Amino acid sequence: MGPTSGANLTNYAGANPPVVVNLSSPGVYQTAGPVPGSVLQPGVYPVAYTAVSCNGLPSLCEFNVTVTAGNPILECPDDLIVSADIDVCTRVVNGLAPYQGLGCASIINYSFTSPVTNTVFETNSTTIGTHNIPDGIEFELGTTTITYNMLIDINGDGDYGDPNENQTCDFNIIVEDDQLPDAKCLDVDLHLNNFGEGTVFAAEMANQIYLDGGSLDNCSIAELTISKDNTTFTPSLNFDCSEKGQNVILLKVIDGSGNISYCKAVFNVIDFLDVFKLDLDVPEVCFEPFQDTFDFSKYIVIAKPDGVNISHANVGTLGP
Repeated sequence: MGPTSGANLTNYAGANPPVVVNLSSPGVYQTAGPVPGSVLQPGVYPVAYTAVSCNGLPSLCEFNVTVTAGNPILECPDDLIVSADIDVCTRVVNGLAPYQGLGCASIINYSFTSPVTNTVFETNSTTIGTHNIPDGIEFELGTTTITYNMLIDINGDGDYGDPNENQTCDFNIIVEDDQLPDAKCLDVDLHLNNFGEGTVFAAEMANQIYLDGGSLDNCSIAELTISKDNTTFTPSLNFDCSEKGQNVILLKVIDGSGNISYCKAVFNVIDFLDVFKLDLDVPEVCFEPFQDTFDFSKYIVIAKPDGVNISHANVGTLGP
């Protein structure tokens, strides 16, 4: 008794495979189909047994073994809210396998589009027993909707067109930015113009005085503003002669997620004339009798900060 050469031992999963025998003496022999102890995928497997009587007459018995996948249900994980990893604007997430649907007879693929770069991620496996899970992927800031698709041939007819053989479910990975910006300030001087006025800006601007010293954020900086009173913040501030000397200005940095940081800048307001040098070079002068006035203007030398001298007659050319 036992399997003959016509039986299939390919999927046998036991420790000791059965020995193939010849149909030569009275007994019951398996002459076709997978032997007992085989691990089978869903499908229909014809099986045949032959009984040989003591007088040598055979009798054939044939039947089908039908393996089904049951009626599995694909169930996605719950929505997950996570914080971005430190100093980056993404989060590596693991543990995203479906709650239900994993099995030796199912195929699971996933697809999603990243919310920032619009990159498409998807798998398209067709091998039974393959389960693709997006573990270890860097998810971008915002909401990523992951769609799972499960294929399973429930009735073993070789396709996935029957009810419940093609199932989908969705869940969300929400990455939030909870990291504060790194606010950096510059200590600068502001030279007032010849009207006694000057403006300082929060953000870097060409040919202007600004206080941002290269503030950083793991995602993005949305707004830079400054304040004299630590209450009212604007992109720029105006100063005049009444504010000469040192001022403490507060720089506020807001990132794209609304996180806020501050830093203080020591801001020195310098009067327009403070940077000029005036020299009076008067030669020997003889006064006329009863003369009580004298014009010394032509002997005044005005030196600009760049070292260029200006005569009294050209004082009107000074300015911004």
